[in-house]
Amino acid sequence: MVTVAGAAQAQTADMSANIGLIRNSVQGQTQSTVLPYRHLVVLGDPHLPGRNPAAKEKVIQTLNSWSDVDSVVVLGDLCADVGTQLELEYARRFFKRLGKSQFVIHGNHDYVYCDERDSAGNRVKGAPQTRQFKLNRFMDAFELKSPYYSKRIGEYLAIFLSADDLHSDSVTCFSEMQLAWWQAEMESNKGIPTIVFCHAPLNGTVSIVREGTAAAAGAIGALLMGGPQWAFPAAYLCDSIVRWVEERQMAQPVEKIRRIVKSNPQLFLWVSGHFHVTGTNRTFNSNENVYREQVTLVHNSDMDGWGFHSPWQGWRHDTIWTNSLYLYPDRVDIRTYDHTAGGWLKKMDRTVRFP
Repeated sequence: MVTVAGAAQAQTADMSANIGLIRNSVQGQTQSTVLPYRHLVVLGDPHLPGRNPAAKEKVIQTLNSWSDVDSVVVLGDLCADVGTQLELEYARRFFKRLGKSQFVIHGNHDYVYCDERDSAGNRVKGAPQTRQFKLNRFMDAFELKSPYYSKRIGEYLAIFLSADDLHSDSVTCFSEMQLAWWQAEMESNKGIPTIVFCHAPLNGTVSIVREGTAAAAGAIGALLMGGPQWAFPAAYLCDSIVRWVEERQMAQPVEKIRRIVKSNPQLFLWVSGHFHVTGTNRTFNSNENVYREQVTLVHNSDMDGWGFHSPWQGWRHDTIWTNSLYLYPDRVDIRTYDHTAGGWLKKMDRTVRFP
């Protein structure tokens, strides 16, 4: 069952709850152990069924064995490709096997595209009615009343945002209705530390985009265009590509999002997927992941083995990393688990405090 709460529910939630509970069955009885945190596990871009289904099933088994987990957040792109009925049904059954409370949002692969590709094999963006149909089907599958919602979790307000614009060329654009709801939700919860969970990251917080194009510029200038003297025009070309990516792949619309963030200093964490930033990429855990000196960006890798390592490395990998957020009353500790190796990556441990 997916947990969903709207604005009214968020305001009336138990304000005093800032502890977690473990409930273990011992000889038919329930015991409770008080913990000083709430543990949220974040799954980025499952792309089901996709590649390595056995490895994805192992993640479910591992999470089911962690007794201190309060909830699991799924950051969209649950479907492998274009969000067909078969992909969606596979995803629904997959997460039914996860015995934890879940917060689910959708991504572009869940609703933007038509079921059929064009004659060249490319995905085709659906008309508004197609996108709306797929959004409704996704919400029905995961028992969602809305594609965006909020929930009080201990001392924190969690906001779950999903790209839902039916007309935009961008695959990560919020509708005007969602923007108005988000602004109102933030205004009515001033002073409450707020975390946003969204499929797409904030503009300018994915350094691998510029690193990758800079590397490409050098390669084009030196190898393909006659020599290093062509590096500058090559860089200009690649910079244009960067702007194109940022206009279509980051959370949109950029300026309206900027105004909402700026007017709400209680927003301090933004947790996202979409770019498939692997645990081996320096962007995954970098001091540069801060939006306008206010919001720390937490990148989450995909589960499908198509993540970006570095400007000079390819995309394919066989490792699944997940981030865990431990919500303490005065801070959020973030830890990364390598499900392939079966252990925590201590070098990835970090702490973010509410200003």
